[in-house]
Amino acid sequence: MTSVSERPPPAAGDAALVAPDESVRTLPAGKVLLVMLLAFGLSGLFNSGRFVHAAETMPLGWQRSVLLSVARPVDSVARFLHTDRPRARIDRALGRSTGPVDGGAFEPPAGVLPTASSAPGASASPSATVASAGFRDASAAAPLRLFVTGDSMIEFMAPKLIAQADPTHAVAGTSEVKYGTGLVRSDVLNWPVHARAAMLKRDPEAVIMMIGGNDGQGITLPGGKILHENTPEWAAEYQRRATIMMQVLTDNGRRHVYWVGMPIPKSARLQGIYRQINTALGASAAAVRGVTFVDIWDDYAVNGRYADFVDGQLVRARDGIHLNRDGSARLARKLYGILDADWRLSR
Repeated sequence: MTSVSERPPPAAGDAALVAPDESVRTLPAGKVLLVMLLAFGLSGLFNSGRFVHAAETMPLGWQRSVLLSVARPVDSVARFLHTDRPRARIDRALGRSTGPVDGGAFEPPAGVLPTASSAPGASASPSATVASAGFRDASAAAPLRLFVTGDSMIEFMAPKLIAQADPTHAVAGTSEVKYGTGLVRSDVLNWPVHARAAMLKRDPEAVIMMIGGNDGQGITLPGGKILHENTPEWAAEYQRRATIMMQVLTDNGRRHVYWVGMPIPKSARLQGIYRQINTALGASAAAVRGVTFVDIWDDYAVNGRYADFVDGQLVRARDGIHLNRDGSARLARKLYGILDADWRLSR
């Protein structure tokens, strides 16, 4: 009879049942925290430029100010110790910007006519020598070359619109989403330059543009001056930028652009800003040949108020800004109807 103290050792397959070696030592919680802080500090020193840039590209507000108050001193130390250089070389190789944010220039690229005025309601039409954008009957043999672009507002809408046109084969559609961008922050993406390159590369006949979800913030001009939202100065500058973009996309009136306005948001603050945006877009569209402004504000409201559900269907995302998949499908149907009326896609 084998006593407990004389129990045979476990087989090789039972190794997991062996009691852990009590000689293994663990770090106290305080030391673990210290190691984590050191790791975070080293990460900050090696990535200081990215931290500053991320903070600077945040919307204006106290959160941005607090992060900058931390990131900038860390960046100063990193520059003194030269720990920022490896990451800076990587960023340069990848074409990433980590420089200071000063708003960036928002001007017409070469070959695009300049705006006539930045005042709200002012005419900014191209030269009379430029031919107006015309329509034709699209068909499977000669499909409409359509390009859909903008910020995350088009993420679900663009593929649904292109898919809706697929059965007729009358549309050759492509799309491009530029997340986190807008007309306000040209330091994040210089939209006039980007759009000009996209038009030259893709050569569409028609463009659908929808952008503005990130534009609920002040505009920082080159040199650092800030135009605060909900002011006449902000509205005038936004309209100037919208006019430039419309001129770029239409190629001075040679192609047609359908610019979709912002839907009513849930936030009362954003409602005021998005109304400014839509007013500016409508004025710019009226002044630039070849542009149709598509107002969808009331399409996502019930009795003039924000609503998650329209006609018994959930149409909004949780953030109260974006359209969900069903809301995007609703917009795609509306846009298809507009395209169909102009380009006779279903004939």
